[in-house]
Amino acid sequence: EAKKAASAGEKKPVSEKSARSGKAARTKKIKKQLEGLKLMKQLTDQLMNTGLSSMGSVSLKNYRDLVKQLGDYYLPDLELDDEEGMEETPLGKYGMLRQTFLREHHHGTYTSMLLTGELMPHLREIDRQAREQVDRIVVDLKKRNNVDEAMKARDQMGWVQAVNSFIAQAEEMVLAELVYI
Repeated sequence: EAKKAASAGEKKPVSEKSARSGKAARTKKIKKQLEGLKLMKQLTDQLMNTGLSSMGSVSLKNYRDLVKQLGDYYLPDLELDDEEGMEETPLGKYGMLRQTFLREHHHGTYTSMLLTGELMPHLREIDRQAREQVDRIVVDLKKRNNVDEAMKARDQMGWVQAVNSFIAQAEEMVLAELVYI
């Protein structure tokens, strides 16, 4: 009768032992996924606390290793993108100020940009624009106030004082217009 049932296409009842082993495998997989999510939360918290600009090559290697480890936890498509871009240009003064401002005063925007990979390009662009604008303003102020090489030769301390004053004025304007908005 068992042969007839098998030949008729009926399924054999699943043994209790194989049902338990299937359930154990699913339970193990779910536990691994939960461990992976916990590890991913730790990674994200660490990135949020330290920021990407503080990542050096050693930290980047550690994060890459963590991402590989997360692969063992059945979390598909998790990777660090554009690691070369993160190492190419260190963040300058204005980029770091912008990062601190966003993190402390616009936390949602900061988090969103960080998670979408838009933060570092934005910070580098702000840094570049701010440096260029400060340089242009200082050159303009030097021309308007006749602070030139002749003054530098005749009154060196006066020239240094004037240029430092121009730099402070230019930075104040740039910080208000680009960084702290």
